[in-house]
Amino acid sequence: MNDRPITSVSSDPNDLEALTPNHLLQIKGKPVMPPGPFRKEDLYCKRKWKQVQYIADLFWKRWIREYLPLMQERNKWNNPKRNFSPGDLVIVDDTAPRNSWLMGRILKTLPDAKGFV
Repeated sequence: MNDRPITSVSSDPNDLEALTPNHLLQIKGKPVMPPGPFRKEDLYCKRKWKQVQYIADLFWKRWIREYLPLMQERNKWNNPKRNFSPGDLVIVDDTAPRNSWLMGRILKTLPDAKGFV
């Protein structure tokens, strides 16, 4: 369950693997290659700490760049809306306080070159 991708999965084998909950829970993904022989300098805590910090930084950069934009999709700008048409009811001054909004009815529209009002 924690291996299900939460970002889009690329078909390109050279791309990074998709983010999963395991990346967040374990601060690492599945190993890309099997572990090789260990060297003495790999056993030092300082080096390991730097590696963990590097992996965590990579995760958060990808989280911000790939996952958060999916959660904050702006439907207002992506989906076309209906144009105003004669007979529609509108607010004349939207900066006025509530309960004192002046209402008006559209009598005529003047569309631009693309047909938008």
